[in-house]
Amino acid sequence: MAEPFAITAASGAFFLGEDKILRFTLIGSGSIAGYKLAFVFKDKDKVSAPELLRKDNVAIGGVVITDAAARKVEVTFRDVDTDGSGSGTDRFVPKGSTDEKVVPYFGSLKRLDDDLETVLAWGTVEFAVASQVQEP
Repeated sequence: MAEPFAITAASGAFFLGEDKILRFTLIGSGSIAGYKLAFVFKDKDKVSAPELLRKDNVAIGGVVITDAAARKVEVTFRDVDTDGSGSGTDRFVPKGSTDEKVVPYFGSLKRLDDDLETVLAWGTVEFAVASQVQEP
């Protein structure tokens, strides 16, 4: 069973261009030690949609099992993941923007182990925007 989530722009929970950690406590029982995990953002809720951003605990980094017995996972995003300065990051736009392409974005956390692949958490994210102080 997958854990649903929804992050709305109105909640101010995820701003474009900020460092952010999403924390998950996965449904189920038993340790998740050794799980291969990935978190992806897409602009369509379809398997065939291209990944806009990917984090994992295998090659790219950004996904960490923080407490295997309690089934706790953190997904870390750096400011450059969504601020438009990196490869492909300009695809993310805030809710209400005149450049709005897709709102919300779709995210999922998936186990990748062979013959055990399953979605562990899934949901939507609407990015918020605020006046930002630029680094000198």
